[in-house]
Order: sequence, then structure tokens, then C-alpha cells
Amino acid sequence: MMSGETEALVLAHSQALQRWRDLMGPTKPSLAQSLAPDSIRALHGLTDTRNAVHGSGCEAGFLMEMDILFPDFNIQQWYQTEEPLFRVGRVSFCEHSLTHRPLALHPEPHQEKLSMSL
Repeated sequence: MMSGETEALVLAHSQALQRWRDLMGPTKPSLAQSLAPDSIRALHGLTDTRNAVHGSGCEAGFLMEMDILFPDFNIQQWYQTEEPLFRVGRVSFCEHSLTHRPLALHPEPHQEKLSMSL
């Protein structure tokens, strides 16, 4: 359920689920305000159902939600072709889309060098 603009993300990190859940804080904003006062829900949540942010509770839930929100995203292909580049820092930050983009392992000689942002 959503009541306003939504920005969907796929986070890439071995501890992404837990780190995102820590950043969100407890589901109930009133509880978040006392247990995690700097969390997103403590700062922006209104009620138990209008708590400002959502995150998958487990990997199976993430995979189901990813298929709905990003139907063209192929996670197996990403793990094979792009994830290794992220692991070694071969990414650049696109200011227009606010995303990190993988760089080729061995750029063609005619390609400009891009600045890397980690």
C-alpha cells in the first residue's frame, strides 16, 4: 500500500536486508522514536500503516517484490556480469539517474576514462 510518490530500489550488499532494516527502524514509528530515534520511521513515520518506508523481510519476499517492481531485471544475469565489477569498485556514479553504473573491466582504448565514485 502506498499513499504518495514511491522510489523503488534494489540494494546490492551481502548484508543489504539487515542494514536496510536497521536504517528503517522498527515498523511502529512510536517504537522507532524510542529505540532508533535516527531511523527513517522515527523521523518520518506517522502511524503503523503510514510508516514512511518499506523493506523486504526476507530474501524470498525480496525476490517476489523485485519481480513485481522490476519485471525486466534479471538478477542471475546481474550476478554474472555486473556484480563482479561492483565488488572491485569498477563503477561510476551517474548524477542524472543517481545510480552507480558498472564500468568494463578492460575499457576500449578509444573510450574516455570515467571518474569512479565508491
